[in-house]
Amino acid sequence: MTQTVQYISAQDLRRFIPLADLTLENLNDLAKKTPIQALSKGRKLFAKGASINASFYLLSGEVALTCDKGETVIAGGTPQSRFPLDHHNPRLCTATVRADAHFIAIDNNLLDILLTWD
Repeated sequence: MTQTVQYISAQDLRRFIPLADLTLENLNDLAKKTPIQALSKGRKLFAKGASINASFYLLSGEVALTCDKGETVIAGGTPQSRFPLDHHNPRLCTATVRADAHFIAIDNNLLDILLTWD
């Protein structure tokens, strides 16, 4: 059985920072390239020290960011989830799913290009 890939809408992308600064044309283009991904409780989105050239945004569920200074839990749909999860590269925290989560990952090079154009 094949699984249908769902993509985020341009309207939903607009709620994330700095994506809200993009033109509607660029948001539509980005939406076509941004599948919604899922991880179940207990899985790691990324580990501290990982070099991943992407920005992760939480749509739903909960993710715990565990860093040297402690732990922060981010829930989808909250003001905190409007920002990328640990935007540093390499990562300063480990992101572990606390409640089944849906998220998007946006290539930082593509994002830089789109923001520069706008």
